[in-house]
Amino acid sequence: QSWNAGRPAAAITTRTFHGESHGQLSAREFFRKRGFQQIGEDPDFLILPLQPGFRYLPTRKPPKYEVQPEDAGVALLIHGPSFCPWAYSFYLQAERLIREAAPTVPIRWIDRAQEPEELRKRGGFTGVVVNGHPLRHSIWDKENFTQEIREALGIA
Repeated sequence: QSWNAGRPAAAITTRTFHGESHGQLSAREFFRKRGFQQIGEDPDFLILPLQPGFRYLPTRKPPKYEVQPEDAGVALLIHGPSFCPWAYSFYLQAERLIREAAPTVPIRWIDRAQEPEELRKRGGFTGVVVNGHPLRHSIWDKENFTQEIREALGIA
């Protein structure tokens, strides 16, 4: 526990996403059934206190995407080092879905470790952006993810 000055963890937090199969619990329902509680207004940000009396005090809000003129008509995959071992494969899947929905749209990968200035000018936001619109749906929700791509590009 050197990462926590030798102290045991006070809580576990998670951010859920959609992608469950028909008849399967959503990730949010799965964690809620195991005692996780919602943090703030975001129904997908959950916490499980591990120590009695622990209270979570968020230190900052997630970064909000700041639109850049050069992002018009382009799909951005803004990524970087992540604790999630599957993050890169999620971005690859996002790229594939963008190519399916809009084959002619240029796709630009921005690695926050390699291009920190590009990350900074976009407000520190990481994720998928299409035509200046950050996508809210997960790749696991292919139908809505693809619909968001089309809406961002004005494709019927």
